[in-house]
Amino acid sequence: KGIKPNVILYNTLIKGLSNQGLILEAAQLASEMSEKGLIPEVQTFNILVNGLCKMGCVSDADGLVKVMISKGYFPDIFTFNILIHGYSTQLKMENALEILDVMMDNGVDPDVYTYNSLLNGLCKTSKYEDVME
Repeated sequence: KGIKPNVILYNTLIKGLSNQGLILEAAQLASEMSEKGLIPEVQTFNILVNGLCKMGCVSDADGLVKVMISKGYFPDIFTFNILIHGYSTQLKMENALEILDVMMDNGVDPDVYTYNSLLNGLCKTSKYEDVME
């Protein structure tokens, strides 16, 4: 009572819902946040993208990133890593490698997490020649 919610509070609530697998509710809360005049952050989108990936909805997460970009937000290394990990977990390595290309084309350097996700997926799909690249 008397406390006006801010982006940090909304992100915390969105993350809590997402962690419980309640991604639709989390997305509704993010929408409510915008309706109340609070501007979502890249972190807000990352929470939703991560929740979708954890549910196995990686293509939906990829679509959300495209929406994010259309609204003027630029994905950070966490956004790209979430998608790469999601696609690698599903062994959709062409998609994961496409995300890597987009990431690097936009000046975001891969890190250890990026390479670990890719290597795990490539090894599981027996694409050893790609691992060596």
